[in-house]
Amino acid sequence: MKTPGWFTDELAARGHDILAGHATRADVITELAALVSSDVLGQVIVSTWTASRIDGWLRGADAVLAADGAQAELFPGLPRELKVTPGKTKPFLAMDAHDLDMAVKLARVQAANSIDGTREWLASIEQAYDKVRPLLDGDLTVADVLGDLDDGAAAAAP
Repeated sequence: MKTPGWFTDELAARGHDILAGHATRADVITELAALVSSDVLGQVIVSTWTASRIDGWLRGADAVLAADGAQAELFPGLPRELKVTPGKTKPFLAMDAHDLDMAVKLARVQAANSIDGTREWLASIEQAYDKVRPLLDGDLTVADVLGDLDDGAAAAAP
């Protein structure tokens, strides 16, 4: 934000007062702060600052919208945000090299865990299938045949 001309003038005048020994730095800061916080002046400063911030945000939003389209086109299966640590996500478009490295490492660990878990689950269901399926005839259910299993361990389960 550009400093308003009147403030630059006040700043110079008060600065000269300090140099001349007519005021202290603390006094000048207090006086200038009072000027800035006056209703009309405060509104002008806040309006100018807010306008510059909203303009910057809008420029950034345009860039993000354009980039989102490019991301979706280049990486259709990639979500807008990725996990960079177990409890933290970050927008893909805002990631730096470190963030992207962390996201890939975490994704690899989660995929490996998922594969290991899936293998264990598959082994469990295949074991149950191999034992129970041959016993299922007609309308029988798994509960109906548990007592017929060779090892009897499943029958003891609640």
